[in-house]
Amino acid sequence: MRACYTQSVLVVLFLVADPTFVWGAAASAHQTEGLWGKGEASDWHAFEHASPSPIANAETADVAVDFWHRYEEDFAIARRLGLDSVRISIAWEKVEPAPGVFDEEVIAHYRRIVVAMRAAGLRPMIALHHFTHPSWFVARGGWTAEGSAAWFFRYAAHVTFALRDLCELWITFNEPSVLVNLGFVKGDYPPNARSIPAAVQASLNLARAHQAVAAWIHRLQPEKGPGKNSRGLFGVGLVNSLQLYTPARAWHPLDRLFAWTIDALANWSYLHLALRTELVGEDARAIIGARTASDWIGVNYYGRFNVRAGRVRGVCAPDDAVADNGWCIYPDGLETMLKETAARFSLPLIVGENGLADAADRLRPEVIRRSLAALDRSKQTLDVRGYYHWSLTDNFEWLHGYKYRFGLVSVGRDLQRWVRPSGEVYAEEIRKRRLSD
Repeated sequence: MRACYTQSVLVVLFLVADPTFVWGAAASAHQTEGLWGKGEASDWHAFEHASPSPIANAETADVAVDFWHRYEEDFAIARRLGLDSVRISIAWEKVEPAPGVFDEEVIAHYRRIVVAMRAAGLRPMIALHHFTHPSWFVARGGWTAEGSAAWFFRYAAHVTFALRDLCELWITFNEPSVLVNLGFVKGDYPPNARSIPAAVQASLNLARAHQAVAAWIHRLQPEKGPGKNSRGLFGVGLVNSLQLYTPARAWHPLDRLFAWTIDALANWSYLHLALRTELVGEDARAIIGARTASDWIGVNYYGRFNVRAGRVRGVCAPDDAVADNGWCIYPDGLETMLKETAARFSLPLIVGENGLADAADRLRPEVIRRSLAALDRSKQTLDVRGYYHWSLTDNFEWLHGYKYRFGLVSVGRDLQRWVRPSGEVYAEEIRKRRLSD
């Protein structure tokens, strides 16, 4: 009885606490959940099942890592590692399979997932969008359509209202600049367009959608804003991919210009657009008010790329580690990107994603140590309120299928989970910092 009482007290203390810094790990719906018995009506499902397959080894996310059924197991692992929070996303296509038609069974299941997360002593952070769309949305023109922001708002308002008593940390869009670049400029992701005008229109509509949803959440949960909880992490934020682009030849003016241009377009253009409240109507501006269109900004940082004029892909510096997918790993750059974000936007920050593809777990332990050291330095002068490692488990990595492994937790094709040594390293680094604090 005493053990049960102690455990209950600890859970209650956790739920009412206002932590000044949140340690977590991230995941996304399509990459982890798998199907749910009703088929799948999304752009990525159709893309993966095209013939010939555009995905490595013709793999699909039909099973992924079956988070849809194994979420309690994953939350238990996360809590054992000492995490405060897990970041998940909601699959729009599951919630709203037809325009204005909401699947209440799916919403009830998401409620069970979030309840289980809280029961495990974890704070939910929920992203409302992580790359996938209902097929009907795409058929209507997707993010280039005039009504796209309103359609997304309808879905987001329904979900946030349904989960308002369980969640106080929201993300509108995960990496919208990547969605625009890979979907509308390079054309590698659905809708596989290669159109600069379409990319510009999609960016505007994504910005409008973010602002409208942020305004709604501020009205829905007025007590959760940073003004009421100035030392904690609450409210709604926007997370974007922010990588370090440096000239391959520091002395070369074209390399410097090329690096500056990529940095401006890939890193900052969407954030400046989304945080300009004149894009929305007067009613939304009145709700947003002095809080702007975001309570905090998430920095998704993975590495640096040395840019040479005329080359599409950057090259790695000689002293950078190279991840399995070719990304250049430079942990110290996390401090640089946090400082650059803070210099542009007077908002609290989180690290929304940070990790690497490393199936052998050869590099990840040391990369975690160095990344958290860079985070420590940043926290001395910046308002950084959370860190989320990408990812909690291995998952479906879009065009690459299951080729690349980002997880602190390894998941085999038999769906068995085991914690990698780097997961234990992350747990130990968190423990050290808690003792220090």
